[in-house]
Amino acid sequence: MQALGNPADDHWGPGGKYRAELPAEPADIADRARLRRLLLSRPWELSTDAAQWLVHAGIRYARAS
Repeated sequence: MQALGNPADDHWGPGGKYRAELPAEPADIADRARLRRLLLSRPWELSTDAAQWLVHAGIRYARAS
């Protein structure tokens, strides 16, 4: 969740390269509080666009903090 709101986060690579290559965030991603709730409790309720965006954003490589 922290990386989503921080284009300078190491997750996005040097200079935020990987973030810059992504398309615009779907509405489900832009509402961080709702996204967090859905991911923790009902991820199947994410829109297809949001789920695909998260996969492309590398959610599988996210580190726990």
